Amino acid sequence: MFFDKFLERISFFTGNKIHQKNNSRIVPLLRPSKDESERLTLEEANRLIAEKKHRQALNIVNATIESGISTNQLMLKKAFLLSQNKEYEAAHKIWVMLSKIENEPRLADLAKQSLETSKKIQHESIKATKLLIDNLHAEAKQYQRKLRHLQKSENCSPDANLIQLIRKEAEIARADELPKLSLALINETLLSGIESPMLVHDKALCISMMGQQEVALELLKNLNQEIKNQEIKDSISKSIEEITKNAKHYESKATTYLAKQARSAAKHNGLEIQFLPEANQINDKVKLKSLIFQEARAALNENPKASFDLINAILDYAPGDLAPLQLKGEALAALNQYDEAIAIWKDLAKSTTKKIAQKASELISKVIAEKAIFINTNESSKAAISYFICEHFKNNLTPTLSIEAIEILKQLDTHDILSSDPQLQKHQLQLQFKTLVIDYLEARLSKISRLNASATDQKPGTIGKTDLKAG
Repeated sequence: MFFDKFLERISFFTGNKIHQKNNSRIVPLLRPSKDESERLTLEEANRLIAEKKHRQALNIVNATIESGISTNQLMLKKAFLLSQNKEYEAAHKIWVMLSKIENEPRLADLAKQSLETSKKIQHESIKATKLLIDNLHAEAKQYQRKLRHLQKSENCSPDANLIQLIRKEAEIARADELPKLSLALINETLLSGIESPMLVHDKALCISMMGQQEVALELLKNLNQEIKNQEIKDSISKSIEEITKNAKHYESKATTYLAKQARSAAKHNGLEIQFLPEANQINDKVKLKSLIFQEARAALNENPKASFDLINAILDYAPGDLAPLQLKGEALAALNQYDEAIAIWKDLAKSTTKKIAQKASELISKVIAEKAIFINTNESSKAAISYFICEHFKNNLTPTLSIEAIEILKQLDTHDILSSDPQLQKHQLQLQFKTLVIDYLEARLSKISRLNASATDQKPGTIGKTDLKAG
């Protein structure tokens, strides 16, 4: 019990002094008064709350109340801790009771406010839980699976142990040789704000199955340093041992797992499979990643979402593979997610592999040109060519006179009349384009100069130093 432990701590510091005064008899320690008990309990509870140990804090408050010391302040703290542990109904009953106390208006008012706030939080929590459950079922559907333990949101009990149910579903997915589905279920749960060291532990198991043993071991070792619970630490140690021991086994099985994931992605997107083999047809001679890449490339124009999912399957098992990353950018562009596509290509444009770097730069330029044509059609040629030049420099590319740029320049309002001679016309357009690029650079340099001058003027002592030199 908390007070027994507290008394033990007190006796540790006072015991020697008592014996020094009188070695012949032991002076018994008195239990603290009701007010002191309340103070000590609240102090310990607040310390645990600061460490986000709400369950432990609740246990200490409960222990004090069960010992016969029940005060309004302790009940107020208990209600708060119950709400933190998502035991809303029990918390609300206490706050309702406290809100009716007439001789403590401040406490009653605080209880009313807490009740109102908690009800809002409970409502948001229910919405978030429903969304999470719906998302988890949607993840399973992508793999043509149904969750066996976690019911749909409309049927799920509010008292259900979500973490336990989700861990079961993730374990089933791993047993079905779908580690990516298991990982998706876990990641979705962690992203929702639910904290669980065992979910992080299970995440490492998924990553290990996908052939990334070093990443998995690093995750487990970091978790082991953060956790104090010995039972969890034992589970982590056991898993580290198993991952190290079975590394070659998972490496050999990774191709089968990848094949299953790729076929699931194709089926989910309604893609008619052309190149992908069945999982039982996989052997050392099958170049699976190459076949998935072919499938993704073939699907790009007609079914970019299928292409995107297939490429992601490769990248789940080979995160740094350059060619799939390039194609992922193309799939994103086809899905009108241009910013995400350019972000991928910008990294690839820095690659030491010249072919990849050049292709990535070309793809960025192509997207910029397409958006410039759209602006030209819907706004003005001036805005379009300005966007074309500006975006190239933003992405560390040199703007060149492409076919799209030529079409925009031809529609630009200028005083010069284009020659009918093709060669001379090309020369005129090149000159005009270079002039616009130079104008842009000069404007940019002028802006930088003004900013620098402004920053210099604002430095403390700048005026004083100038005056001295002038004098």
